[in-house]
Amino acid sequence: MRSGEVLTLKWQQIKFDSHMKTVTMELSGADTKTGEPRMIIMSGDLYNAISSWYKDTQLQHPRCEWVAHFKGRKLKSIRVA
Repeated sequence: MRSGEVLTLKWQQIKFDSHMKTVTMELSGADTKTGEPRMIIMSGDLYNAISSWYKDTQLQHPRCEWVAHFKGRKLKSIRVA
């Protein structure tokens, strides 16, 4: 994923499968640089890290819709963060 795609990723675009221990991220064509829809499936340590981040976000910032955030505020740049 490109950094711009990560920064605009919302929790609603992510599906967790606790049985298979996978996380699926679905990007529409409007969300990608090439205009092509994309699906990313991750497992293992990445599943653990993202599911943990989701749980922490829900507890501390329940109204935050962004995956890439700092204290509930959307990150605008990785360099600034």
